[in-house]
Amino acid sequence: MGVEAVMTLDEFLADMSPTQKNQKVPPFFRQLALSKRLVEGPLSVFLDNIVAPYDDASRGVQRLKAEREKAGAMTARQLAQKLKVERSTLKLIVDRDKIKVSKKRGVSRRHVWFTQENFQQANEFLGKRVSARVWMRSHHVTTIEMLQLADEGLLEILPPEEALEPTKVDLDRDVAIATIQAIMSQVVVGKPDRQWVRIERLFTCLGDNHKPWGSLLVAAKQGKLKGELLSREDHFSMSGLYIHRELADDFRLAILNETEPMFVAAGNRSVDWYPEMLRGEAECYLNVSCPEITWLARQGYFGDDAREGGPLRRSDVESLGQEFIGTREIATLAGCTTASVLGALRKFGVSPVIADVPFWRRRAVVGDGGAIHQIALARGRWGLWASSQR
Repeated sequence: MGVEAVMTLDEFLADMSPTQKNQKVPPFFRQLALSKRLVEGPLSVFLDNIVAPYDDASRGVQRLKAEREKAGAMTARQLAQKLKVERSTLKLIVDRDKIKVSKKRGVSRRHVWFTQENFQQANEFLGKRVSARVWMRSHHVTTIEMLQLADEGLLEILPPEEALEPTKVDLDRDVAIATIQAIMSQVVVGKPDRQWVRIERLFTCLGDNHKPWGSLLVAAKQGKLKGELLSREDHFSMSGLYIHRELADDFRLAILNETEPMFVAAGNRSVDWYPEMLRGEAECYLNVSCPEITWLARQGYFGDDAREGGPLRRSDVESLGQEFIGTREIATLAGCTTASVLGALRKFGVSPVIADVPFWRRRAVVGDGGAIHQIALARGRWGLWASSQR
């Protein structure tokens, strides 16, 4: 048996029909050569004809887009962001012929490029409206926080007869801008360290408001806080606001002692635009986990609709939070871990009303002489406690 010579790719491409018996063509080279012959042949022309209409280089899409954006043109998404409305609202404005659009952008897309004139036309039509959902998304504000800001008068929800869409909530743009400017004038921009606590981590209860972030911002706006608020950037964001730890301790001790609050929480003055609450919002409001929310819903604490897998009623969640207090919130108020809370409450003989979550009746653990008071004393926090009595 003779030695078989293996051809290289170049040799095989030079002669696709080897006649020598001692030459063996590797399968990889054979497939590669056939693919190259097909690509260079009619298949290449066929593929080019298919790809040509979608080739950015041949159409100059990127070049035209850059030129139009440089001239001030905007896409539908860009115009909606600039107007602070949803794209469905922008479509409604165009359908009502409030914007003069001369060109189409394609078969499937509705409009081509919007000009500055279109922006002015839409802005005049919208007037003082701004979409509540877009405003909340741009400032990292949850629905709970937005409603509290509206209750405190920091935001104004437009009446339903002025809404463009019946199912969408609009805010007064002038009031929202003035509120942001007033709050940011009292906020120090800087990098927070361990001495600063995020406002969203303040689990308090003042009056009928379980988490009075809106009242806190009103007090900061009026200069009634003993400390300052801190923000990471020069932009209003609820998730980026911090309060000093000493002031947070003052809040906690004032709640534990049931002393006169530093500010008064407003009542429910806003229209119940959002009668339903998301599961994640309920977790944040009650400071519980997702499985605990699911268990509470199945047990009927949020109504029959939630028991069957439907949405949660906001009034049911708020009523539960005003009457009961969870382990995490007790741990936050007492300044200890959840394991320490469970052991201490068991030691003091305080039984939870809802054992599976667990939840305790708020009046039984909060206040002078309550369980949280006893936990704080047992953990040697008398110095901090005595400072609140001065």
